[in-house]
Amino acid sequence: MLFKTAQYLILLILLACLILQGCSTGQSRVWLDDKASFADYKVLEVRRFFNATGEVLKEEIPVALTTLLTEQLEERGLPVIKAWQANTGTLIVQSSIVLYQGCQIIKGTTSTGLNAPGGVNKGTTTGQSMCAVQTLLIDKATGKSVAKIFTSKVVGACFTDRFKDQWLFKVLAEDIAKKIVKIMKT
Repeated sequence: MLFKTAQYLILLILLACLILQGCSTGQSRVWLDDKASFADYKVLEVRRFFNATGEVLKEEIPVALTTLLTEQLEERGLPVIKAWQANTGTLIVQSSIVLYQGCQIIKGTTSTGLNAPGGVNKGTTTGQSMCAVQTLLIDKATGKSVAKIFTSKVVGACFTDRFKDQWLFKVLAEDIAKKIVKIMKT
């Protein structure tokens, strides 16, 4: 009995780890200005995400990404200031959403996702949610870009429709914040 309980506990822990990992994939690329000295920067100014997709996005998408990135940077101990707060040694974080595809609902499908006769027509989601962001780190004093981060993430079907985009934005913001922290330490 104890052995069986331990097996279930291990299975539950593995399942929790998989869920927490997020069923997300993606990659990041970082380019740095060879002449930049990141030790000179003391604070970050996170600007609102810009929609560069060429498509109309819901207003809350750039707002959510900006908020999440700011929170992630602060959690990692980087000081973030508002745009109106003058400060020397400020690095502007300017991000642009270059690709976004949220959950797509297919009308006329059954609850099982199959277009079977007599099925319940609830509509299902298909595919994955994906987002790609280009982030520039800009010296506030000179206006010169000193680093560029390109991040893309995809969240698969292991999430319910309600949480796909929330998780997508969270892992995207985490990845960008991790890259900025790493850059600031160089």
